[in-house]
Amino acid sequence: MRSTIVRSIFYSLISFFAISLSVSGVVSAQTTANPLPLSRAVPVTISSIPNKGAVYYSFTLPASSTSFTIRTTGRTGDVDIFLNKDVIRSNSASTWKSQRRSTSTETISISAPTSGAYYLKVFGFTAATSTTVTMNYNLPASSGNQTLTVLKSGAGSGSVVSSPTGINCGTLCTASLPVNTVITLSATPQSGSTFSGWSGACVGVGTCSVTLNTSQSVTATFTPTPIATSTKFTLGQRVFVNSGPLNVRSTANGTLLGTQATNA
Repeated sequence: MRSTIVRSIFYSLISFFAISLSVSGVVSAQTTANPLPLSRAVPVTISSIPNKGAVYYSFTLPASSTSFTIRTTGRTGDVDIFLNKDVIRSNSASTWKSQRRSTSTETISISAPTSGAYYLKVFGFTAATSTTVTMNYNLPASSGNQTLTVLKSGAGSGSVVSSPTGINCGTLCTASLPVNTVITLSATPQSGSTFSGWSGACVGVGTCSVTLNTSQSVTATFTPTPIATSTKFTLGQRVFVNSGPLNVRSTANGTLLGTQATNA
């Protein structure tokens, strides 16, 4: 009688405190109060699960998901998997479960899942090694075209072209392209102008790369290039600048030599 009670307590403790081996090889105690994160399409391997032990995972299913699947595979042993939404339940009370005999290959699939938090229990029906867990969900396929709009601003002039073709702005400043197209924009200033940079979906002054996962807008700014000017002076004329008056001097043959500061 005492032996049965001790064994029952022992298995309960093992079930609550599951021992897992992380990818880095560090062993840590893991409980139902601290489930491990599970990411979409990222396999996680549990090096060992003791007989009647368990490892717990959690993940969040987005509202846009249309279906999802959890699979386990393993080198040795027999594991079962139990899945619940929002809470962790006992094996028998779990909403979804997979309990194939004498194998670590288990699958739970849901065709129309509800978004929110889910909790997975990987249970060692017998001791198991190298158990890999993979969770994946499907999202609606993107379709149709998205629009790229190029705007030009500033007092300067220039053009913007795209690769693949579609934008030549100039005159053609809007393009409708298949969703998720990656389009590269290049800006060329006209003579007397300088390209100052991008704004909107791009920043900087190099080429602009845009992924059309949705409609996007990009602005190219062109500014006038400063023009150097010169002024004629009469020899001997006093010229006033911020630092004070200047005298214009010349060489003996009459060519302009420069200016020389004088006292005000």
